[in-house]
Amino acid sequence: MSIAFTHGPAYVTTDPIVVSFSRRNRLTESVASPLGWTEPDQDPEDGQTTVIEVLDPTGTTVVTTHSGITGTSFDVPKASFGGNASGFLQIWAERDGIRSYQPYRIQVIFANLESASFTLTGNPARVGPMLSASAGSFALAGPDVQFSQGFAVPTGSFALAGGAAGLSFSTGMVAGVGSFALTGIAATLSAQLNTTLDPATKGSNVTLSSGNLSATNSGTTKTGARSVHSKASGKYYFEWTVNAHQNAVGANFHAVGVATEEVPYADADAVACMAAVAFENNNTANVVWSQGVNSASFGGTTDGDVWSAAIDLDNAMVWFRQNGGNWNGSGTANPATNTGGIKLHNMLGMAVSPFWGTDKSGDRDTFNFGDSAFTYTVPSGFTAGWPSTPDDGNATSGKTTLSGPDNVNVTLSNGSLTASHSNSSNAIARSKHAKASGKYYVEFTVGIWANTNDGIGFAYANATATNVTANGSNSTAVYRSGNIWASGSTGTSLGSVANGDRIDAAIDLDNKLVWYRKNGGSWNNSGTADPATGTGGKSLSGVPGVSPFVGFGTATGQSATINVGDTSFVGSVPSGFTAGWPVA
Repeated sequence: MSIAFTHGPAYVTTDPIVVSFSRRNRLTESVASPLGWTEPDQDPEDGQTTVIEVLDPTGTTVVTTHSGITGTSFDVPKASFGGNASGFLQIWAERDGIRSYQPYRIQVIFANLESASFTLTGNPARVGPMLSASAGSFALAGPDVQFSQGFAVPTGSFALAGGAAGLSFSTGMVAGVGSFALTGIAATLSAQLNTTLDPATKGSNVTLSSGNLSATNSGTTKTGARSVHSKASGKYYFEWTVNAHQNAVGANFHAVGVATEEVPYADADAVACMAAVAFENNNTANVVWSQGVNSASFGGTTDGDVWSAAIDLDNAMVWFRQNGGNWNGSGTANPATNTGGIKLHNMLGMAVSPFWGTDKSGDRDTFNFGDSAFTYTVPSGFTAGWPSTPDDGNATSGKTTLSGPDNVNVTLSNGSLTASHSNSSNAIARSKHAKASGKYYVEFTVGIWANTNDGIGFAYANATATNVTANGSNSTAVYRSGNIWASGSTGTSLGSVANGDRIDAAIDLDNKLVWYRKNGGSWNNSGTADPATGTGGKSLSGVPGVSPFVGFGTATGQSATINVGDTSFVGSVPSGFTAGWPVA
């Protein structure tokens, strides 16, 4: 289905809306190779017609139904939306009163500008999508006047003229008559569309309400909901209100924070790839968990408390606060200055989304992703809310580099694939893209190694320059001696590593195993070890997520290079392993 060749969301200015669609025939279509949504129209079954439903802006309530449609297009009147400025169209196939298994859905947003709504003088003048205004609402004069992504406003709300005028706020904010008078060149009126909780991925016992911003649990097993839109970079602020928290005796699970898309609701309180405030232990402790580690504590919570979250995905940091108090329970923590944050190594480069989880019936929270005024101040440099665009998902492409935010005492070159020691202290360079699952193959080449603790491998979330260059703590690594360390112990050696040697690494995060080989020799220096068959791997216990690293001990002049798959590998990639380390 499409509107003006768009598959959604569709910004429309016409009445009626011309909806085009392709039909399907279950009797002639191959079960093994079903047609995609965008494939051409097929001759339908005898008696098959099309149904188009118009839903409200939340996508939960049917406003109007158009049935018995034949052909491949239909004109949907604007009146079918019941006066709403936006909504959803969903299309079904129907025969003998029985509908298709699932519909196709597209969001519709009206961008109507009524007669005489605007007087714009100057060059250039712009009016962007999604602006709906009554007659006479705006009078703008002067160059660089601009409107983008707006909202409904009453007559006479704005008068903008001249230079250096700007006005911006979030969708849903309404201005009263005469509210604003702005003077200056470059007048700007803009709005931000924000995310909601996702009805398509919520737990079965979760009910969403208030425009999909409130979540309520009716069951007693672990469940949850996450937002529709994910982010892999940027700095964002949002708030949530505790509407109802069940004061169960003993440990109970009620958590809010951010998580990667791979986090299952059943494991949300223990999985590594998340950070959240957990309301626990008979309402006496609010603990910030980050990647399975208790990282900060508050007091208890009560119904009505407003919690804030500041997420810095560029520097892999997170801060929480309760009722406008201290960030992360510390008087010195401050997102605006990047101090006192809790590390999110395992989320670097991975798309994350706001997350809610519980295992107690009656728990309820409401999120503010920016559609209404925030209760507390947004930290400087942070986006106010969680915008719906860009929606990063895990769709970023390409391979990683060693340009992680926690690098210490190194200089990067060669497209950030070569790390050189910049002084005589312990040093580390690591990828900013961590993995918690999958099988991957990379190659390292030694430039100069001059210290026993020079090494390469995969670092855990809490790895530092000191502990990865000592005894393999918080990492799995191969050192200059050739010793392989994994889970804090060794016992296997590839033999002494010389300058110019190549070390291949294969890591299986699904089965928690790792293999290394030197210059194409035997994996783990064993004639029987083989990553392709899962045999002879070094065990990795308690691994929440890892990223490739290069480390240097207390010497000078060392260097090493990683091949993450941007160029051809020298060695052969084991069957079943991803060739390289993708960013997603």
